[in-house]
Amino acid sequence: MILNRKVFQNMALYFYAFSINFESIDVLGRGAMGTFSISRLAGILYLLLILPSFLIFFSVKRSFYFLWPMIVFIIILTIISIININSFSSRIFDLAFLLNFFIFIGMLNHTQKDNLVLDKALLIYSLGAFIPAMSIFLGFGESTLYKDDVVRTVAFGANSNDLAIKLAIAIIVLGSHIIFNPLKITKLRYLVFPLIFILLFALLSTASRTGILALLAAPLIWFFLKTITSENKFQSFLSGLFLSFIILLPIIFIALQSSSLISRFSLIGEGNFGGREVLWLAYAIMISENFLFGYGLSGTDLVTFQYFGYSGETPHNIILQILIYAGIPGLIFFFLFIFRIFKACYLIFRDRGILMPSLLASPLLGYFMLTQSISEKIVWIMMAYIAGVYLFGKVEKPLENLK
Repeated sequence: MILNRKVFQNMALYFYAFSINFESIDVLGRGAMGTFSISRLAGILYLLLILPSFLIFFSVKRSFYFLWPMIVFIIILTIISIININSFSSRIFDLAFLLNFFIFIGMLNHTQKDNLVLDKALLIYSLGAFIPAMSIFLGFGESTLYKDDVVRTVAFGANSNDLAIKLAIAIIVLGSHIIFNPLKITKLRYLVFPLIFILLFALLSTASRTGILALLAAPLIWFFLKTITSENKFQSFLSGLFLSFIILLPIIFIALQSSSLISRFSLIGEGNFGGREVLWLAYAIMISENFLFGYGLSGTDLVTFQYFGYSGETPHNIILQILIYAGIPGLIFFFLFIFRIFKACYLIFRDRGILMPSLLASPLLGYFMLTQSISEKIVWIMMAYIAGVYLFGKVEKPLENLK
């Protein structure tokens, strides 16, 4: 293999994807910007290695359809942040968000050079997920006991919901590669299938409702798309219902063995969403006082500190987060970007029969509606993969067995 620039750029991307499994590990200690993780270091390395090919990796010509709404959103957010600078905060840029966006542009154009590069990156990420999963499986995880005897276990200091959704993503990606084999891997790939249960065990150990719902929703999305895109809708409905039942039944049966997960789901009937309902109400009150244009980054730092008594809190909901940052104008352009990502999932399945982008829509929704998402690196990788397949993926004949 010749070690040219392209090889180093590909390796940097794969290392970046792999490192996301360990982004909770602080490698340099806490500084002014917070935790400097392995994944942030890997992201910066990737940007540095694609900079010599700047005109290729940061071109917006062919990807303008996806990029311009986000560029307008960033401009709006910056202007509102400048207007709302105060004695408490002068923050006008979110470094993590901007790094993710620049990496998104780089990955999107990387797909133009190699239309399977993000398939490989997601596969490497998913194989890397076995490391935290195996740590939990072997008893090296970090367990926390909550009320009602709920035990939540994580690895490497990760947030339980974040880790659970990442494990759900790994299960979806590995399942897709085993069944549909987009990279044309040998039959040895079937040996990975039994190991997926280790990922599922680790996911259930987190007792994350968001994580298990993200996993369960994926086959339901396939069932829905299969039905509405098929010419024979009744037959597709029956076959899709049967296959969805076959897929979901063992997952649900295994999930029901987790008393901690069952206890947490039972709290939903009491209106308990893990404290999110309190945050949502608080942010709704703050937004109602300036819903038209929001507070910007600087103003949000101030009003959230005044409300909570501490800084750094987030609403765990993308709609509330965008509204408090940039109001109605910001919400319009941000959601135009998100809408085009989800629309691409549907069109890719309808026109080409490629399923994995639609399956990844499930954990994307989990991130957007119930957790933090703007600064999540895996969110931007999934969106780059979806947009890349839509813009630069090979046009293949739809798979009849999917539709």
